[in-house]
Amino acid sequence: NLAQNNFNGSIPTTLGLMTALEQVQLSNNDLTGPVPAQLGRLSLLNSLDLTKNRLSRLPSELDTLVLLQKFSAANNRLEGPLPSGIGNSIELLSLELQNNRLTGTIPTEIGNLVELRDVLDLSSNEFSGSIPTELGRLIFLRNMLLQN
Repeated sequence: NLAQNNFNGSIPTTLGLMTALEQVQLSNNDLTGPVPAQLGRLSLLNSLDLTKNRLSRLPSELDTLVLLQKFSAANNRLEGPLPSGIGNSIELLSLELQNNRLTGTIPTEIGNLVELRDVLDLSSNEFSGSIPTELGRLIFLRNMLLQN
């Protein structure tokens, strides 16, 4: 757990070599730049917390994190579209990406996350278009926040 420090700079790409990692907690730091694509190599990862940094982009390579149960990158400066491959993380129980600058449409593939129970928070971003009807598949979801 490397949360709540004063780390700055980018997330080292070499974290992707630590393939036995099950949890990565880097929240509440001053990390910048894109989330490295190499994190997609962490095939055993079940929790990824990048909350409260200044990260700029999510890589499409996160689509390989099929065991991920908790993913939070809230309160960053994430720009661009939310990668549709997020729908491959079918074990997700919570997805928190609020307070960023994500654009485009909400990927319909989020409807594949049928294990989502705790929260789906995409609020305070810059999404456009309609709310995907596929979100209706999330029958166990307790909290969905899409405002602002």
